[in-house]
Amino acid sequence: TERHAGEGLRADIQAMRAIAVAAVFAYHLYPSRVHGGFTGVDVFFVISGFLITGNLVREATATGRIDVWRFWSRRMRRLLPASLLVLAVTAAATLAIVPANRWTQFLGEITASTLYVQNWYLAGASVDYLAAANAPSPVQHFWTLSVEEQFYVATPLLLIALLVLGRRLADRRPVLLAGLLATLVASLACSIVLTASDAAPAYFATTTRAWEFCVGALLVFAPAPRSRRLAVAALVAGLALVVSAALLIRGSMPFPGILAAWPVAGAAAMIWGGEQAGGWWARIAAWRPVRHVGDVSYSVYLWHWPLVVLVPYATGHAMGLPAKAAVVLATLVLATLSTRFVEDPVRFSPRLLGGTRRPRTIAAWSAVGMALVVGVAQLGTAVVEARQAEANSRTAEITRLLEQSPHPVASPAAPPSSAPGAASAPPTASPDPVAIPSAAPDLAACLGAAGVMLGAACDGVVPADLLVPDPLVAADDKASDADCVAGFSDTGVRICSFGPENARIHLLAVGDSHIAQYRTAFEWIAGRYGWRIDVTSHDGCALTTAVHDMGAAGRTEACERWKRNLVTWMDAHDPFDALVVTMSRNPYRVTTGPGQTPEEAETAGFVGAWTTQARRGTLIIALHDNPKMGKETSSCVLVHGVDANRYCSLPIATALRDRDPQRNAVQEMSGDARLVDLTDLYCPGDVCLVVIRNVVVYRDSHHVTVTWARTLAPVLGERIAAQLP
Repeated sequence: TERHAGEGLRADIQAMRAIAVAAVFAYHLYPSRVHGGFTGVDVFFVISGFLITGNLVREATATGRIDVWRFWSRRMRRLLPASLLVLAVTAAATLAIVPANRWTQFLGEITASTLYVQNWYLAGASVDYLAAANAPSPVQHFWTLSVEEQFYVATPLLLIALLVLGRRLADRRPVLLAGLLATLVASLACSIVLTASDAAPAYFATTTRAWEFCVGALLVFAPAPRSRRLAVAALVAGLALVVSAALLIRGSMPFPGILAAWPVAGAAAMIWGGEQAGGWWARIAAWRPVRHVGDVSYSVYLWHWPLVVLVPYATGHAMGLPAKAAVVLATLVLATLSTRFVEDPVRFSPRLLGGTRRPRTIAAWSAVGMALVVGVAQLGTAVVEARQAEANSRTAEITRLLEQSPHPVASPAAPPSSAPGAASAPPTASPDPVAIPSAAPDLAACLGAAGVMLGAACDGVVPADLLVPDPLVAADDKASDADCVAGFSDTGVRICSFGPENARIHLLAVGDSHIAQYRTAFEWIAGRYGWRIDVTSHDGCALTTAVHDMGAAGRTEACERWKRNLVTWMDAHDPFDALVVTMSRNPYRVTTGPGQTPEEAETAGFVGAWTTQARRGTLIIALHDNPKMGKETSSCVLVHGVDANRYCSLPIATALRDRDPQRNAVQEMSGDARLVDLTDLYCPGDVCLVVIRNVVVYRDSHHVTVTWARTLAPVLGERIAAQLP
């Protein structure tokens, strides 16, 4: 609400703000304990709908019109000073302490947040399977501010349209009420439908959240409670709903949808009864710490998340209790200082944007401030893109030399002992990097195994500090596999085929992205052995009769339809000599039967799907899933280079902590299924490495680079061949 001189604030609403921001803050610090703390933003949405609509309706009632330019300028003056300050500081901190491989994402989100379209940026990223590897950015929380800003743009225009529609009526309030109610119904229906079909983008969309603002807006037209007892009852019920939502709603539940009515109803009840409840609630709201947090809640919300994200980058490790306590204290201090010395002076000082400043002046200064922040973000993006282009050029040159090497392909059965990559990893390798000393610069003279590995002649030639691919662009070192991979919502079977059509051995490699990551290895194997290998995959989906909850009914159904289409496609072809299958360990929750554990359900799902093909005479070769590393593995390798294994590797028990039910399924199927396990190449000894013989293994926490997949090809081909009759 506006805090002009002489205009008071509802203390109960300030207390609600304190509760809401505390819930969000607690969730960000302890997500496994305050499971639904993210519902605090729904409380904010209801509050905003009530206060903003109330101001506009009172203006319309008093003057017969709404000065939309004056309203928007007040919003700019209220919101932009603090938000632009936080965005500018966050951009500078990103450039100073965040590894460069995160700059493009983080600075892109800073730009989107500055322009108040962050919610749509995140909605778009949520439907991109590859974006799942993105780290939470320090401005991710600006999505809620983007939704609010879009509400501030649309609401006065909607009310003006409704006022025009009811201009012939003596009392136009019923028209406003009907229009807001219709908007609420339409948005709620949209939220329910989209959340059911695909909850990820629905979470961020303005269209699925508008109804929450409308609930607050409709409170403007609600009669006051008839008695204090009724007001207290509404307050208590509302508070119980808000607190229970913060504690009991979980991120795995489809949200917003109808579930958002839980905290929204609670917030509405608290607003309706809070002002008249008095008593203990009034004393709590008047308590200085609560009142202060409520007064600075906007700045607390702005500052807390950048600190939560950036502190681990600055310290180099996850936050413990002391660091979290420091973040809480720093947030309160920064929020207090920015409110006192930035927000309030800019808003109220006639020398700045206060007083009688015209809307166009406020808009002009706001545009300048936004342009400066966007400029810093874009400059940083340009710098990192130039560095990435240079890194890509270096990687491409090495790849070109590999592919053009005149040396013969090395035998998979006897790989060069000194070759970088998987073929050279000895069973007892140290977690330290095995670097090849610097010597002659002529790489072309030493390269072997075209496009697959470096040859034995490279001893003393490959620079010791050379990592392939360059860690700065390792995240982009993936196969161009669009023809082989079906997306989340796709149901069609996409096939990539390698090798001669009339080959005596015909294999089908099928699974989720963890089979697709070996596409180049299968291409090499097909050429080396003269086999025909078809490759097909689906994001998050594999050949199993088990049903996985993929977070949205639409994605789950698409996966099930793809599996049915895949079986139909296989049945229409001659039996394959073997199916090479894999799936990421427990990527989604699996539907279990009575008394069945998730692992048992997974195992039964594999057995059920594989048995159908085994009965046709097809051998099942299950590829044991690769180890999973930490979320910041890519950044860790970028920071530490050839020393990355000292800091970024994981004990084998940690990297393989998620069990792979495929092993159990192979055992249950006896001779009809075999297991190929490459763990010894990833984890020589008891440590799973991130760099092996100068090759960067992972492009994110659980997908491997194309370069690493190429080095695996000879060994993978050898082990598959050993399983065939």
